[in-house]
Amino acid sequence: DDKPDLCDSDIELVRTLAAQVAVAVENRRLFAEAQNERTTLFKILETLPAGVLVLDPNTFRPIQANRQAEQLLGRAVTGEEAFSPEAFNIRRSGTDDLYPEGELPIFQAARSGSQAMGDDVSVVREDGRSIDLLLNADPIRDARGNVTAVVPAFADITALRGLEKSLQSSLRETITLYETTRAFTEAEESDDVLDQA
Repeated sequence: DDKPDLCDSDIELVRTLAAQVAVAVENRRLFAEAQNERTTLFKILETLPAGVLVLDPNTFRPIQANRQAEQLLGRAVTGEEAFSPEAFNIRRSGTDDLYPEGELPIFQAARSGSQAMGDDVSVVREDGRSIDLLLNADPIRDARGNVTAVVPAFADITALRGLEKSLQSSLRETITLYETTRAFTEAEESDDVLDQA
């Protein structure tokens, strides 16, 4: 019997099944590759010294946050609560005034679709401590140019603010000493110096 064991329809079925298996194997490979890239990105975010959030551009609910963001903001960041100055107790630096939402770089970046840079804010934590942060935000766009996320980054500048205050105090003292020394130099008699003081 010289007849083949498979007819044309059987061969076509085997080819179709092989093509479907090849697609499934390729999809699995692509999924594993995407999963590996997500893991790499997560590890990078976790090692950064800055706090980083990824927010939905419409609801401002967190999609992702690194541990440093939670430490700097002084609380857990979950996807259930939208980011806002009220929710995270964000104030204008040096005041007790709540930061106006429309002026916060996060909302400016979402609204304008461009990077919003360098504003300093204070976060008052639940324990009452205040921390000064430098805040930048940038939108993420898809291939069509649509904003798919907003990424704010926070850096702790509390130590710099303390140094700045110390330098200002030192400068005031130096100016006072200079003015006093000048008064001594310009005075003709010691009574004139005492009269100027």
